[in-house]
Amino acid sequence: MMLGLLQGIRVVVVFLLACLMAVPAGAATLGGLVSDATGAVLPGTRVVIRDVATGQESSVETGADGRFRLELPTTGTYLMIFTRYGFSETARTITVTDTAETLDVSTQLEVGRTAAEVSVTAARASAKTV
Repeated sequence: MMLGLLQGIRVVVVFLLACLMAVPAGAATLGGLVSDATGAVLPGTRVVIRDVATGQESSVETGADGRFRLELPTTGTYLMIFTRYGFSETARTITVTDTAETLDVSTQLEVGRTAAEVSVTAARASAKTV
């Protein structure tokens, strides 16, 4: 009787291990440094990653050291968008082929135009004579 119970437990353990092995082992890691053309780091840069197939987005901001890190649970093609006030938006397309990958997606942003247009319209008042 004890032998039958041990064999039953062994079958359950083997089944559970097989199920665990079928689950993806982790997530791809994207990271990098965002800087300007002089190499100065850009803290507070918004990094958006969009799954091209599903449109699902997640975002993170670079830290004080200009670095960011994101984890992606699935393989696929992603659009990465980097934005920071005073700089031109930069976009990159990346393809993740393995969830065990670690990709360095360091990027340099170019100084962008920050312009405001002010339009003033005035009409001349008509003069009244008395």
